[in-house]
Amino acid sequence: MSQRFFIFLVLILSWYPLSAQSTIKGRVLDVNESAVGYATVSLSTPDFKRILAYTSSDEQGVFILSTDTLPAWLIVSYLGRRPDTSKVNVAGEIDPIILTAEGTNLPDIVVLGAQEAMTQRDDTTTYDLSDFRDSTDNRLEDVLRRLPGIEVDDTGSIKVHGKPIHRITIEGSDLFGRDYQKASRNFRAKDIGTVEAIDHFEDNPVLKSVNNSEAVVLNLKLEEDVKSVLGGNLIVGAGYGENIKHHNNATLFKVTSAHKSMVIANADNVASGLNLGRTGQNQGYTGKRDLSVPALTPFYLIQPPSVDYIGLPSYYTDSGNAGSVNLNHESEISSTWKVNLRYNLIGSKNTQLVMSKTETIDNAVEYELTNTSDWETVNKESTSQIKFSYLSESKKASVEILSTLGTSSADWNSNFKNPEYGVSSVNDLKGNLEMYRVLYSQEYGPGFVGQVGLSHETNVENVFTSYGSEELAGFFSVNQSNSIVQRIDLAKKATSLDYTFLHQVKRWSLGLRLDVGNRNVFAKQLKPDNENTWLFEGIEAGFTYRYWRQTINAGYSLKENVDIKGSLAVGRKYPDSEVDVPAHSAGNIGIELKKKDGGRLRFSVFKNRSSIDDERALYGFEYLNSPFNVFVPGEVPSTTTTRGIVFFAEMQNTLKLRNTQLSSSYVETLNDDFMATSFLGNISLLHLKYGQTSRRASVNIRHSMFSGITKSDVSFRAAGSLASTNYLLNDDFFKLKVLNSEIELKGSARLSNKIRLKYATVAKAQFLLDNDANFTRWQNRLSSFATVANGQIHGELIQMATLQNGSVSNNLVVEVGADRRVSLGNKEIYFRFKIYNLFDTDIFSIESTYDFYTFSRETTSTGRFFLLTADYSL
Repeated sequence: MSQRFFIFLVLILSWYPLSAQSTIKGRVLDVNESAVGYATVSLSTPDFKRILAYTSSDEQGVFILSTDTLPAWLIVSYLGRRPDTSKVNVAGEIDPIILTAEGTNLPDIVVLGAQEAMTQRDDTTTYDLSDFRDSTDNRLEDVLRRLPGIEVDDTGSIKVHGKPIHRITIEGSDLFGRDYQKASRNFRAKDIGTVEAIDHFEDNPVLKSVNNSEAVVLNLKLEEDVKSVLGGNLIVGAGYGENIKHHNNATLFKVTSAHKSMVIANADNVASGLNLGRTGQNQGYTGKRDLSVPALTPFYLIQPPSVDYIGLPSYYTDSGNAGSVNLNHESEISSTWKVNLRYNLIGSKNTQLVMSKTETIDNAVEYELTNTSDWETVNKESTSQIKFSYLSESKKASVEILSTLGTSSADWNSNFKNPEYGVSSVNDLKGNLEMYRVLYSQEYGPGFVGQVGLSHETNVENVFTSYGSEELAGFFSVNQSNSIVQRIDLAKKATSLDYTFLHQVKRWSLGLRLDVGNRNVFAKQLKPDNENTWLFEGIEAGFTYRYWRQTINAGYSLKENVDIKGSLAVGRKYPDSEVDVPAHSAGNIGIELKKKDGGRLRFSVFKNRSSIDDERALYGFEYLNSPFNVFVPGEVPSTTTTRGIVFFAEMQNTLKLRNTQLSSSYVETLNDDFMATSFLGNISLLHLKYGQTSRRASVNIRHSMFSGITKSDVSFRAAGSLASTNYLLNDDFFKLKVLNSEIELKGSARLSNKIRLKYATVAKAQFLLDNDANFTRWQNRLSSFATVANGQIHGELIQMATLQNGSVSNNLVVEVGADRRVSLGNKEIYFRFKIYNLFDTDIFSIESTYDFYTFSRETTSTGRFFLLTADYSL
């Protein structure tokens, strides 16, 4: 009995290895029964959750796979042919796999198991975030940084396919406009199921048949458990350092098919990044018709000081109080009408002490300004917008009606001191914006669409400054008082009417647009009763002009995935003055090749000839920009020519989750306007001149990849540029040649099931070729996370060093903390304790250069502080 059992056991053990590794052999052919070599062949589990094995067919189309799991799905794909998916139940040799030619539409490329994270279809790349995120990713922005082909910079601006994104939408609805960081920085990563990167995006159904948009958007699709219910999270936090710290945030949303709402409220003094500052800063693709983008820009005659971060995270130098409320809502009020409401209220109060030294690069021009500046500023901004949208039942006609009202104010006091003198100032800046727009779109027939737009805008700013300084009073011959005062009222008004005709037939597309309008720009120096303290006489400047502009866009699809596009625009402005304004023009032509796996190639050539704009007219207007900068009348506005070439290539491997981008450009600007500079002691006089020539050649390569098995990601970027420009100092022309280079390595790695590292290193070098000057900055950031029970222990080290002509400054900060997750039924609370600036570094410093100036800056830090927060998920 025992002998029989032993023999039986030996047979079982000898058979087991054979059964554990089943071999599958096959051959890949085309419809003509010719071998298809180097086809991608993979085996997936029946639930498509895991890749079991993968290989490539040889030159004869033969492939061999081994697996320990059957049945399984066999997936075979090859570029230019339809992928084949079949079920394999038993091992052995299977029937030949026949791959047919690809149709006219781009195929669905599905990446399964570890590769299932990405799906490519037409112009849409879909990322399943469950395959990318982990417990260290708190906000959506954290996960976006890890997606192949998506680039997020330190400001939160996002690029896809090498282009700045136009919007972030939620389930197809645009709630945030240009302020898309409200979504990327406030949505929790776990609430988003998938992200769709959509190229050539068009949200108006009437324009679908003639779509020539180049816009890219990210569309967020929520997880099923947060749809149609109140979702979001609440954060309450307090701590202590040099003063009491607080961090409070509420992000609430509810999304249904008919109604979408999101409310974001934040108040803190730890620079959390959830307050977004000024609104409408992301431009995205400017070629797309966007009613919410103002045609008028602020004057920017004077600007309040902003917190100097010295290249570190904002909470190390910014201890100001900031608060914001953002209300975003969209509702379908009938089968044809919907309304979109947005309201933003932002406020902040900041102080900072900065020690700075500014000097010219060229030793032939002596200028040195050494200051200790101590300032306090209060900023407020509110914007309200309502938009009504109508879409006919037939989807042949649409109407958009938009109204925007905005106000802003900034008040700041500053003191500048050096060993010789001191300057104190009181400043006040107020602004108002009104914008009303209507756009009507009508489809007249298949491939024929017309649009009529009407717009009116008003932008008003009031500037008041008062400076106290003996030196400045002497310079301006204000002898009876050391107080210097200026008051400037500015206004812009613009009214425009436009008509657009779009046509598409077969491979051809054509667009014609005519714009006509009237614009008024006005500035006035007001004079008070006390003439002795007034800086300038009562001066008025400005102009009114009428204009027209004709734009022609044409495109041709050479092949299925090859598009040639070009545009030409000409126009003329007619000012009510003796200034002769030449005609302006802009033209470009480009080609785009799209591959079936999402890769693409773009090449374009452009030339623009621009004439007088709103701000140039005011450069003949004398005013004090800061205690050390005076703008004085300049030349009569002229024309500037800009021309260049741009190249972009993208390669994408959806099976291996890899993306490589290469871009290069050459841009040349002729007869450019610039601020010529002359120096009188510590005061620089700036006046507008023409004749500057600048050239810039640049190249940039970026590679990003993700491993689904280890959930590790890495992105590498290298960039370089060579630029030259001429400038005028004290009536002498100088030429500046600058060589820039940058290397960046970022990513994260899972060292074990419980330990993860995130890292970032950036090195930048700048060489001034004619001055033998050099500037280098090197920054490293390393974060570690260790999972313990229901929480994590984490730490972060940031090191930044700058080198300027042998002078070295180094900054090192460390932060440590711990998280604990507590379950309350089906809800969770995350408790986080964190100590910032562990070694209590009190001064941060940096060296930098811009144009023909070098800067050395030091600022006080926020000091060591701790913060305890409770994050409750709804």
